[in-house]
Amino acid sequence: MDDLGVWRYLDALGIAPEKVIQKKDYTKMIVHMEQVHEATVWQCLRTVIGIENNIVEEKLLVIASDKWNEIIETCYNRFCSPEAREESEKNASLNNLLIHMQDFSTVVEANRAMKAGDVGRLINIWKMWVFMTQSLPGLTHYSAYLPRLVLFITEILPPSLAKLIRHTLLVLPSGRPGHFVAKDFFLENYNYWLKHFYTRGGMGTQVDRLKTLYSSNIPLVSDLMNAPITGQIYSFFF
Repeated sequence: MDDLGVWRYLDALGIAPEKVIQKKDYTKMIVHMEQVHEATVWQCLRTVIGIENNIVEEKLLVIASDKWNEIIETCYNRFCSPEAREESEKNASLNNLLIHMQDFSTVVEANRAMKAGDVGRLINIWKMWVFMTQSLPGLTHYSAYLPRLVLFITEILPPSLAKLIRHTLLVLPSGRPGHFVAKDFFLENYNYWLKHFYTRGGMGTQVDRLKTLYSSNIPLVSDLMNAPITGQIYSFFF
């Protein structure tokens, strides 16, 4: 989000620059990128329809399906196709817009694919990032390990083992649809609770006891906290 145009988008969306979350807050950063991308695509569609200068009203336009499909196709060819990128090189502002649309679209698609638990869509984005990371400075680990991961689970490993790894990349801790998370994020969450109990335990806290007793019961306590209050749960604690 170093592109200064993005800050203008956020300001237009009602998010003041001083309230923008820093890069260390990954979740908020993804939310802001998704908002900017949706606003950009929406404005592109309004430009194709020819109402980009009209006041936004609560009453939605009624468009026939054939006409709407034609608008989407025209919008793609004008703003999202490779030909559009080549033609925009003469216009710096338009070229900058199309670049950040393409970059943000991969982040939004990867985030939605991960939440939906669709590993195939996620791997397709990873294949794009394999080439993008080679030209971006400061991404040493991603540029080295991401290509290896993609090659291993798509080409090198036996089909059965590759399928096993692909289907263990994402987990669904809560069981709710659309709430898949990466396995490393899931494990880091448990590590946080272990660190929390360790620091709150004070002097003499036994690490082995944390690993054998607390670590195995963190999922149980988490489920009980999210479950509705019933007499059985009440009797469990008392």
